Amino acid sequence: TRTLRSAVEVATARNAETEEFIRVQEQHLQLIHTLRAEIGRLETSLGHEREAAEAARESFEASAAQEQEKARKERETLETRAVEERGRLERELTEQGERLETRVREESARAEGERGAMQREIAKLQQ
Repeated sequence: TRTLRSAVEVATARNAETEEFIRVQEQHLQLIHTLRAEIGRLETSLGHEREAAEAARESFEASAAQEQEKARKERETLETRAVEERGRLERELTEQGERLETRVREESARAEGERGAMQREIAKLQQ
């Protein structure tokens, strides 16, 4: 009876140890599942962050390209206006020069006519 009792005590103790071992293993397994779930959640979150960062980069690049195109068009517009303005100013200057030459010729002809008239007057007075 003593041996049987002792065997039962040993078996009970071993059973308790086995149950404790199983409980600890179940906790470890639960922890592993929890960690795997957290890793999955973090990987998903990281994937979303990467996608958002990529979308932001693409948006920035598209915006920069639009700004460059806008600046190029503005530069072309300003260059065209500058060429047109230069042409207008050159035409205006040419026209002013032509008017001035005409006026100088007219004034010279008038002065020459007056000089001729004065010379005739002088010649009459000298006679």
